[in-house]
Amino acid sequence: MRPHFLLLPLLALSVTWQPCQAEKPLSPIAASLRPFVADQTISGAVALVVNKDQILSLEALGQADLAVKKPMTEDAMFWIASMTKPMTAMGVMMLVEEGKVEVDAPVSKYLPEFKGRCWWRRKPLTRWC
Repeated sequence: MRPHFLLLPLLALSVTWQPCQAEKPLSPIAASLRPFVADQTISGAVALVVNKDQILSLEALGQADLAVKKPMTEDAMFWIASMTKPMTAMGVMMLVEEGKVEVDAPVSKYLPEFKGRCWWRRKPLTRWC
């Protein structure tokens, strides 16, 4: 009986060989997020850059679910707890930049329901009407 030593190396090559797929280069924004994924500060991220006409860049990196090693996708859903105040503030500041809202104007100028209301501050005790 003649040994078949050649069969084992060929079998090993067929199991481990995979065609090389070149990764597309990351945008500067996604590349700047990569170190945070690498050192596990964040598990993953989706970077989106748009202008008024089109999407300029949309990239996902890292993992959406660490337990099952699910990769992050461009359409991933995120839980953004307690983000209403910062998002509202950003929207108001955009209106300020456009000259549609004045920061120092009374709220009642834009929301008439607040006209005639008073506010109190405890330290020092101050009242605004």
